[in-house]
Amino acid sequence: MRKTHPILLLLSICAMSLSAQTEKLGDKADGNRSLPVHRIKLFDEDGGVVKPYHDRRMPFSTRETCGRECHSYDTVSQGWHFENGFASSSPGRPGQPWIYSDQYSATQIPLSWRGWPGTLHPHDIGMSAFDFVEKFGGFYPGGAVGEADSVHLLENFMRWRVSGEQQINCLACHETNPGYDPAEYITQMKKQNFRWAPTAASGIGLMEGSASKMPDNFTLYGNFDAPSPNDPVPMIFYEESQFNRQGKVLFQIERRVPNEKCYACHSTTVVGENKERWHADDDVHLVAGMQCVDCHRNGLDHKMNRGFEGEANAAASLTCAGCHLGDDPAALAGRMGAPKPQHAGLPPIHFEKLSCTACHAGPTPENQPVDIKTSISHQLGTIGVNKSATAMPHVKAPVFLTGHDGKIAPHKIMWPSFWIDLHDGEIDILPAESVRTVVISKSTFRDTLGTGDWPQFSDSLLAVVLDSLAQQDTTRQQVGYISGGMLYTAKNDSEIVAQKSPAGKPYAWPLAHDVRPARLSLGTNGCDDCHAHDSAFAFASVSPPTAVVSARGNLQSMTALRGAAHWEAKLFSLAFYFRPLLKVLIVIVTVILVAIVLLYAFKGLATITQNLAEK
Repeated sequence: MRKTHPILLLLSICAMSLSAQTEKLGDKADGNRSLPVHRIKLFDEDGGVVKPYHDRRMPFSTRETCGRECHSYDTVSQGWHFENGFASSSPGRPGQPWIYSDQYSATQIPLSWRGWPGTLHPHDIGMSAFDFVEKFGGFYPGGAVGEADSVHLLENFMRWRVSGEQQINCLACHETNPGYDPAEYITQMKKQNFRWAPTAASGIGLMEGSASKMPDNFTLYGNFDAPSPNDPVPMIFYEESQFNRQGKVLFQIERRVPNEKCYACHSTTVVGENKERWHADDDVHLVAGMQCVDCHRNGLDHKMNRGFEGEANAAASLTCAGCHLGDDPAALAGRMGAPKPQHAGLPPIHFEKLSCTACHAGPTPENQPVDIKTSISHQLGTIGVNKSATAMPHVKAPVFLTGHDGKIAPHKIMWPSFWIDLHDGEIDILPAESVRTVVISKSTFRDTLGTGDWPQFSDSLLAVVLDSLAQQDTTRQQVGYISGGMLYTAKNDSEIVAQKSPAGKPYAWPLAHDVRPARLSLGTNGCDDCHAHDSAFAFASVSPPTAVVSARGNLQSMTALRGAAHWEAKLFSLAFYFRPLLKVLIVIVTVILVAIVLLYAFKGLATITQNLAEK
């Protein structure tokens, strides 16, 4: 009998033990499709059991509560939504940026931790991870930049200790109790109550105090006197009725995330429509009873299926074509009976040049793209949000551009606006705070009507502001303002010089929703929907938003934005303009040719008949 070496046996036991430790109760399904009841004890960030009557009144920790026995927190943290700031994170296809906007300095900048072309890294504008979480954390579900020491600056060390980490907020998506309040979560993040936000939003406790008002030496442990009667110490007051006799709390956890949870961060609205909700129509898939997660699926690692063709490590059958066309050309329907489009009479080149969304998704194209707002960029759904149609940042859609796969697709687009110092060919972005001070001192703009729009810079006012910024710091070589794709510098104290700048190029990202019904897609009215000489698809004009009054109204054609020659597109459209006449001409020519053939046929027949008669 073969003997096993003791060391190998010991290593095997250690490996099995490690495997048993890493695989937790809820990491692997056993095949039962019913939903487990989540009546659980809560644990704080130190691993202690949360007791509603405890003096410390510590908030519960998702890492310690959800990740203690049931779910591998480290595995979940690899998800698409949670990996912002990790050096190992995959950039993926460029998507919606975090837009930093400041009204009085007329600044709007697309930011990304993923290095997407056209965006800036938060550090490029002097924004630390702590600043980022405070500003955008209400729409960021935690993890990575919110809790990873590797991206935290030493200068913010004490503030992180006061506010706590922004751990992954599992409840943001999976808690379906109507008492969960995403607006409360956003409010607490703005107060720097990072560690308390999930508890406060869950409704099982009432939050009091603001970490932003606490000094650097604030501590959760022991007694700490409030700085003032108006600034109480951050504390959570639990609703004791939420805890049973065993100290457990019931969460209404849903594996299949409801659409409304996605909408908290992923809503888009067209500016100026002002429609009541019952006037609006949803995405055709949602109207049919589907949910966002039917296509945007994920496993334990939460690597979300984003649904575009060519996506790495994603299911091809969960793209538009994969679902509706399937693998079997002879099949009558696609995945789960999805209607199979016929596209009768449509030349195959359209499928090589256009994405599915080009015809089927987004607002119906008009002569100019419409202004839109999104949850993340405009903080929709928050208490006291500015509902003005002109509130910054300024984003437009749809703009038909060539995507990552070489196909034309509808995009959302924004033009960055920010102040710079040009020196030795390099660009340093000036802090919005210092610009804001100068603008307020040099202009009469105060936005008393609450429009949320940026100031109106005449050429003379812009020259004054640029000159003042140069005097603010004598080390600055040449101060400029980038907006609407242009770089503005001061010629003198009343004139400016404008020139195109690569740094002002717009940033665009694909849109895929809302999907319109087939009868409202482009092409249902024939070729003219896209190929007419005045087609919005090909020839719509875009006016880059800018705070510089003299530059407003400068239109750019859709064809120019996607790098195509405008005259070529116009020339091609003429073929469709004369196409009806061409069809008539073809019919006339065909009739004439048939008549000629018949004439000669009859003559030939007569000749043959005559010859036969003579014989």
